[in-house]
Amino acid sequence: MSQQLAASSNALSSLRTARHKPAIWKFSWLCLLGVFLLPSLVGATEIIAHRGASGYEPENTLRAVQRAWEMGADATEIDVYLTKDDKIAVLHDSKLDRTTSGVGPVKDFTLAELQELKIRWKDELLEDETIPSLEQVLAIIPEGKRIFIEIKTGPEIVPALKRILDACTLKDEQLVVITFNESTLTESKKVLPNLKHYYLSSGKKETIDEVIAKTKAANADGINLSTKFPITAELVQQGKEAGYDTYVWTLRDKDAELVPQLIEMGVVGLTTDFPDLCRDWLPTE
Repeated sequence: MSQQLAASSNALSSLRTARHKPAIWKFSWLCLLGVFLLPSLVGATEIIAHRGASGYEPENTLRAVQRAWEMGADATEIDVYLTKDDKIAVLHDSKLDRTTSGVGPVKDFTLAELQELKIRWKDELLEDETIPSLEQVLAIIPEGKRIFIEIKTGPEIVPALKRILDACTLKDEQLVVITFNESTLTESKKVLPNLKHYYLSSGKKETIDEVIAKTKAANADGINLSTKFPITAELVQQGKEAGYDTYVWTLRDKDAELVPQLIEMGVVGLTTDFPDLCRDWLPTE
């Protein structure tokens, strides 16, 4: 922040000396000043596209992730599984039946076999979409955007995850690991200590005290709670006092009234199927 203020001060000084310069020169300096000041003027709430922009496109596809960027999402969330040949595929379910032309557990197939399948969406099989690899999704994460990688398995996936993330060109701050699995969270944070790790909870069987205790035990960095969790300002404050930011999932197209309430409570990130709508619902002041 101090660097931003210093840069802004220098920009203002240069702008003052430009009062007799041509209008186009002054306009250029105003644009530069806006770049420096923008981060301090824009709200900090992070809009995370759930399985990509899954309210508009087939979930966990390259198409859905690309649509999320077009809609102004700050990040995308995806789900990952380990394949038979020790690679990582991007899809939500442990079985192929619901979202693809295949049948059976993901773990019984190689990545190449999975990518021969078609994506099932709205009761149709799409000819131009298949299950992406983690590498393919990482390749379309723009600079300044983040990816939340939800691990759907046990810790056996962590070596492959480390291999892939170590080889990608994204910065550490762009990569986030999330999971419901405590042992997976612990192992991933141990192996990838520079990455942010958040513990997921649906609130069905856990209290906030239990969530915080599990997050702390895993040496993780934050908590990511379902909208079905009884979220209150006191709960978010309890997380802050433990050193954890609170993220919330999953906001649908009927949650317009909930968004400003969550922001007022201190929630810092919102995972949504509709990133464009969710941004429109953010408080303006």
